[in-house]
Amino acid sequence: MGLALRQEPEIREFELLEGGIYAILNIVNNKVYVGSAIFFKRRWSKHLRYLNKNNHYNKHLQLAWLKYGAKNFIFVILEYIENHLEIKDRERHWISKLKSYDREFGYNILKTADTRLGILHTEEAKAKMSKTRKGKIKSPEWQANIIKAITGKKRTIEQKLEMSRIRKGKRLSNEVRVNMAKGQLGRKHSEESKLKRSILLKGKPFNNPKKNPKHSEETKAKMSLARKKYLRKTNNDFWASQWL
Repeated sequence: MGLALRQEPEIREFELLEGGIYAILNIVNNKVYVGSAIFFKRRWSKHLRYLNKNNHYNKHLQLAWLKYGAKNFIFVILEYIENHLEIKDRERHWISKLKSYDREFGYNILKTADTRLGILHTEEAKAKMSKTRKGKIKSPEWQANIIKAITGKKRTIEQKLEMSRIRKGKRLSNEVRVNMAKGQLGRKHSEESKLKRSILLKGKPFNNPKKNPKHSEETKAKMSLARKKYLRKTNNDFWASQWL
């Protein structure tokens, strides 16, 4: 397939905030994997990490990487895009143009650049993804870029309902709760934030709106035990202070 990708690509360091449409090109057989990224540098690093660990989510690209070797693949920028809302449309355009979904020409699994909703992962794949992500700490630079990207964005009603459905019935681990508490420690709300909270809470009862809520016997026992521990500690602190 005589693609323009066989021309010598521009070899240079990617700028941190550059993004758009890219291709991972196999220079032996000219097959490509087409993708999109808000940040080219981070996406290419992620591909390399998974491919070199033989743990890439795209099995076609992974098998080709193992067969031909890393030296025969290059990262090619197809198009720079500043408006992130246009990325998916342009990705669909390039996938269609290069026919990268066709095994004769490329490695893409999906024919379009839409989300993978509806595609079920095997239990083995889920375990691999969980193991890969477990314990990883995001860099401050990565966190700052994510915050910048989502600041000011509002979720749709459908997104909120889906998030509510996914979280329903799930309990946070003690470790997650401790980390969340640490993250909020010392944090101060801005005057704007205080005003918004005041408007939202205005007219709402401070306590549980349900009158005389009924607790289970197990819940009552837990509440009683917690109260006793608190009183015991308070009394101990009081008497200890008398001897200081």
